[in-house]
Amino acid sequence: MQYELRPLSIPELLDRIFTLYRRHFVLFAGLMAAPIVAMTIAMLPFQLLQPAIMNAPDSADVLILALIPAMLLGTLLFWILYTIAIGAGTLAVSQIYRGAPVTIRSAYRDVLPQTPRLLLLMLLIGLRALGFFVLLGAAGAGVAAAVGGIGALIGDTAGAVVSVLLALLLAGSFFAGFVVIFFLLLRYALAVSALVIENLGANAAIARSVALSRGHMLPLFLVVLCSTLVGYGVGLLFQAPLMMAGMVVGPDSPFFLPFTIGASVLGAVGSIVTAPFVIIGLAVVYFDVRIRREALDVQMMLRALDAGGVPPGLTPAPGPGL
Repeated sequence: MQYELRPLSIPELLDRIFTLYRRHFVLFAGLMAAPIVAMTIAMLPFQLLQPAIMNAPDSADVLILALIPAMLLGTLLFWILYTIAIGAGTLAVSQIYRGAPVTIRSAYRDVLPQTPRLLLLMLLIGLRALGFFVLLGAAGAGVAAAVGGIGALIGDTAGAVVSVLLALLLAGSFFAGFVVIFFLLLRYALAVSALVIENLGANAAIARSVALSRGHMLPLFLVVLCSTLVGYGVGLLFQAPLMMAGMVVGPDSPFFLPFTIGASVLGAVGSIVTAPFVIIGLAVVYFDVRIRREALDVQMMLRALDAGGVPPGLTPAPGPGL
């Protein structure tokens, strides 16, 4: 099915996201399966040894240390595969918008040449977010230390008041840090789309995302909010019952391990089901912003006419500006 390229209101935007998700569910779920399955398998040794760790606290440190390399390797593998999957999902939305055929295999094949730039992009975004959080945390700690020093000089009663103020300052600094990081991530949310669709470098994609997201933070926020709510809702539905059952029976029960592994497997299934939503949503917002600001719909139709074809509902022949 082809989709009309035009500016979308927020309800239409959300409807377009859900429609793409529903009609191409197998495609997007298949794209997200690889990183989630890899992470589930990487965590399996820890889950198998969890009863032994809980029943033998004296040897728990040794067991955990033995598992750390495998967990770190699994986390790294997940990060790489997840980054590639995000790029593949974004390209899949672009292909669907252009009316071109797309499969799980073709989406991964087309995104693989861009993998180094995608990994660098994610690394740069993570470092920027971490840097802002560290700066805010250091500023909050500095102010708190100054207030604490003043409190130590002014006696017990006033010192108690200052201690409360100190705690509030620390809590406020961490909260501000999370707010700033969330705002930054929203500004960078269109960077993957800019990189894989416009074939930009990592730094250029970040700058492009900042420019495109300006004035469009509300739809980005709603996409992230909806995907988070859907993710937590499905997680509670799929994973929570078995996790609670495992906690009830305890690590000494022969049912503890089956409940724990079952919860992990169902959690992976839930993640595969829900993870595509945010990828589709950000790609749809990217196209909507470019249609509003750059008349992308007109550009695409003109390219199709120049190529000698009839412009499909959305897309023309692919081009570097798409």
